[in-house]
Amino acid sequence: MNRRNSNIIFTTILIFSLTSIAYPQDKPSEHLAKAIDELIDVFDSNGWEIWKIPNAARDALIALGPPVIPSLFKSLDHQNPRVRNWCGVALEGIVAKYSRNTKVKMDIPKEVMLKTMKEETYGENARRLAITLAVRFNGVDAVQPISELLSDENLRVDAVEALGMLGDSSAVPLIGKAYENGDLRFRESALRALGNIDDASAIPILTKAAKDSNALIRKTAISILGAVGTSAEISLLTNAMGDEHPEVRNAAEYSLYKMAGKLASRDERDKAIELYKMLFENTDNFQHAKDLFSGTNAFQHARNIADKLKALGVEVDLQARFGFINTWMVIGPFENKDGKGFDTVYPPEQEIDLTKTYRSMGQMVKWQKATTDDVMGMVDFMKIFDPKIDVVAYATTSLTLPEEMDVQIKAGSDDTLTIWVNGEKIHAKNAARGIKIDDDVVDAHLKKGKNTILLKICQSSGGWGFCLRVVDKKGKPVVGQLGN
Repeated sequence: MNRRNSNIIFTTILIFSLTSIAYPQDKPSEHLAKAIDELIDVFDSNGWEIWKIPNAARDALIALGPPVIPSLFKSLDHQNPRVRNWCGVALEGIVAKYSRNTKVKMDIPKEVMLKTMKEETYGENARRLAITLAVRFNGVDAVQPISELLSDENLRVDAVEALGMLGDSSAVPLIGKAYENGDLRFRESALRALGNIDDASAIPILTKAAKDSNALIRKTAISILGAVGTSAEISLLTNAMGDEHPEVRNAAEYSLYKMAGKLASRDERDKAIELYKMLFENTDNFQHAKDLFSGTNAFQHARNIADKLKALGVEVDLQARFGFINTWMVIGPFENKDGKGFDTVYPPEQEIDLTKTYRSMGQMVKWQKATTDDVMGMVDFMKIFDPKIDVVAYATTSLTLPEEMDVQIKAGSDDTLTIWVNGEKIHAKNAARGIKIDDDVVDAHLKKGKNTILLKICQSSGGWGFCLRVVDKKGKPVVGQLGN
């Protein structure tokens, strides 16, 4: 930057300082506007090379406050993106500094912002920022002028989002009227704005939208009803759990969960319990709940519901709900040095005779009963067998059914896992890992009558154990008689 331009900038900053003394902040100055225009012209040419100078000038503008807003607005559509950004940052700085000042200092920004919002000659960038600043400067006074932009095809989304930020119930009927004539994007934004306003007057609009032909609109409305709705909407949300679109079903379940919490906090205990129980019985798909509850797996979500019910004085059985098998006959340990036990055939693979004993690793091993009260049915071999490193153990149970059926066996193990059903090997996973619910999912066919399940878990070091459940094709626990 040459000396001439530097002098212009510093002279302009000096003009700002003098103007701030000569003119009160509630009276704009033609001299001030001219000074700002000159400053921007310099910046537009080559005044950006020394970054401290435009920053100092911007700080001076912020110090001057509301009187500089008209000139800054005018430059928000400048062809130079650096100029636009500089003006926008200065305007934000003025908002931050003066938004809580007296009403006298608010009159000019309010007038200018409202004028900028309405006049297309200012350009969309300036008008959008005017909407944002009007929300921050003028609060509920901006509801009416902003609502007038709901018919503006270019700014109606910005306007409805701003009305949602204002959170005033007087905007609800205005948004509702505009919603009927909007495109998909606007209608979704309008529903979210109603959610932000959080007023009962929005419920009729939301319940109607929850039955819309468009899945995105249904999903959005249903999601919001969980926060703003009342117990009167439970039936609608429950029906939505059967929607043909999974994202709508997810939203319905989430909203019902939120609503149950609201009912509990309002001392509507019986309604909360009824709702939590219904959700507990209908949480079947683990991946579904993981997507729905921000990374929490479905079993953890079910545990959360169980905790909510316990706080309300109701106990539920997580093991039974998800079909975890909690009683087994187990035997071990057998040798697994260098991981060779995975392929080694030990006696339980040749016969399951619960009366037999075998010599293994310098000791006699026999079948013994293992029962777990762990909520996910985890059998911890570390508490049963010794030694605990480089070893193998087996577990078996039987499931007697009234009819044959196709099922899924869902299991987690630490470390490896091999599964036999009625003597047929149906799964073998050689992996060093910790226990994770449903880590392995295996299709199987169970016959009518007694079905025998045998597991083999190899251990190197660290934790050692497994959990397993049997469900039908819809994810419901298979009901049968357990035994050995």
